[in-house]
Amino acid sequence: GADLATGRAGRALAALRVTRATGGPGACPPPEVFRTASDLARLARGETVPGLTAPPSAGLLRGLSGAALLHLELYELTGERHLLDSARDILHREAAHCVRMPGGSVQVKDGRRHLLYLDQGSGGFALVARAYLDHREDPLLSGLLPGVRQGCVLEFVREPGLFTGRAGLTATAHALDTAPADGPARTAPAPDVLASVRNLTWHLVQRDDRLLVPGAGLRRFSTDLATGSAGLLLALHTLAASPDAPGSPSGPRALLSLLTLG
Repeated sequence: GADLATGRAGRALAALRVTRATGGPGACPPPEVFRTASDLARLARGETVPGLTAPPSAGLLRGLSGAALLHLELYELTGERHLLDSARDILHREAAHCVRMPGGSVQVKDGRRHLLYLDQGSGGFALVARAYLDHREDPLLSGLLPGVRQGCVLEFVREPGLFTGRAGLTATAHALDTAPADGPARTAPAPDVLASVRNLTWHLVQRDDRLLVPGAGLRRFSTDLATGSAGLLLALHTLAASPDAPGSPSGPRALLSLLTLG
């Protein structure tokens, strides 16, 4: 696979993160990281790469946005402009999966479904696109972000979790607000973000002194990061943190780091 969740983009990004954390200043990632990045860039350009298949849709974990994040972090480490160019090309490929809905929101079209999520959908794509825009202007990418942000606060969301539910969408909307592509940045959560937080109560189930979070498919209660209470708490943490505090988990890059255990 090529994606972040189960494929080579995830392995390479993990190797890069470990190198940066343990290798000290000037440490260089293993050659395999650069080979993987090159293979993923070729795949995004439509070339045939043995052993790799392009995801059919877009998103941070299940699409190629994770591959764009890999190229972006390699560029920040090395300064090699071709890596930034590859991140742009991959994000443009992801953008081709996005459609503007009648209400104005921007979502990823996946067959008959339209998705906003961090796992698969326009929310995760938007976080990486916003991180890219810190380095270079891009009208295509910046033009999509307001529509994604609009979709992240829609009233109806089936699940409450982080990767495929309301918690992740709410955190994404706030992250985009704290580092908008244009206009002033917000510090406190916007009113529609706070409304989404309140709407989390629609999903929760009280049992004695506990609040239980329905997980994937609403078939069982979950405490995990992707679908359950751990992810919901992480999302709320990003909203409650002071943007002025050192290491504050606000903004797209901070949320990306939390989602990918950076």
